[in-house]
Amino acid sequence: MIPSSPSFRWPDGKRFACSFSWDDGRVADRRVVEIHDRYGIKGTFHLNSGSLDTEGTVTRAELPELFAAHEVSLHSVHHPFPTRIPASAWLRDVLENKEDLEAVMNAPVRSASWPFGDFDGESIQALRLCGVECCRSTVSHGTLRIPSEEEWLRFPTTCHFSTKTAELWRSLTAKPGRTGWFSVWSHSFEIEDRNEWDALEALCAALGDDGEVWPATVIEVFDYVTAWRRLRWSVDHTRVWNPSALTVWAEVGGTCAGLAPGLSFPSR
Repeated sequence: MIPSSPSFRWPDGKRFACSFSWDDGRVADRRVVEIHDRYGIKGTFHLNSGSLDTEGTVTRAELPELFAAHEVSLHSVHHPFPTRIPASAWLRDVLENKEDLEAVMNAPVRSASWPFGDFDGESIQALRLCGVECCRSTVSHGTLRIPSEEEWLRFPTTCHFSTKTAELWRSLTAKPGRTGWFSVWSHSFEIEDRNEWDALEALCAALGDDGEVWPATVIEVFDYVTAWRRLRWSVDHTRVWNPSALTVWAEVGGTCAGLAPGLSFPSR
């Protein structure tokens, strides 16, 4: 008999994760945070430390409180095209951005997004050297696909936010048994300029009210997926060991269960 393959599940056995990713640290981020907090949605905010405290952007002083329930992420100091400057200049820009934001947030900053969506192999290697573990691109695939291990430093999203994003969410999740990551990116000034606040609020309300959705930041998704991929299964999938520091969930043979850090099933 062919053993049943284990199926991926998000925390508490949920079918979907959702994440919002916002670039540039504009003042409209404050309204985004209000909406996210109202519905329990998590955001990842990619900040240019060189423009903080300038007109139209958020300030360093407000970051710890403003983004307390969210993630602060890298977006470089000066927002250059990474492939148009020397690799050493790009590496320095990322390191200074990381050092600055970590000092403000008093925590490691481990994720990023690509300025202008611009990258190549050399700029990706610079991120690795700086300790960045995942970096969002501006590419969208319109699906719930979870990035492969090789994609994390240039990972695509489900879509760029628009008034049609809620419709896409409904269509992607309508099929029974489907699971995956619904990831959305944009700039808060785009929502302001196009007056799409009602559309954003409606989408966040729908996601927050869906019991099958785990709202998560980008780094939370990265950590969870990495932990799940580190599970060690027996050939017949009846035994598994979780070597990570996170509880991870899987479904095998119609049964969904969580496996605590460091534990095996059956227990030894």
